Amino acid sequence: MTAMAHPRRVAKVQQQMRREISNMMQTDKNLRAMVSPEERMGVDHLLSVMATVADVEVSNDLQVVKVYVSILGDERGKKNAIAGLKRMEQYVRRKIGQKVSLRLTPEIRFIYDDSFERGQKV
Repeated sequence: MTAMAHPRRVAKVQQQMRREISNMMQTDKNLRAMVSPEERMGVDHLLSVMATVADVEVSNDLQVVKVYVSILGDERGKKNAIAGLKRMEQYVRRKIGQKVSLRLTPEIRFIYDDSFERGQKV
């Protein structure tokens, strides 16, 4: 059985993870290159895909962080972006481990969130 962290602690870690991962998605070249192929080619003024952190959920034992990502772009761009993010889960985990002082760095899972698009259609 795993120990449950105090709800306030979970909320604090959740806030911290959201901030760190959002920041990484804006500033980390490696992560941005996986989301947007244009960035890999050095054409940074034409972005066909934009990804933002919609929500972050931390499990009660602080072992898993689900990062819900909202992606704007065409279907192919979205598929490539989420696939790129999934390939970067270990990288993001390592980077977070260097920045955030937790006994164990939680597993990072990127999940595509289409709630924004559903809202747009309504």
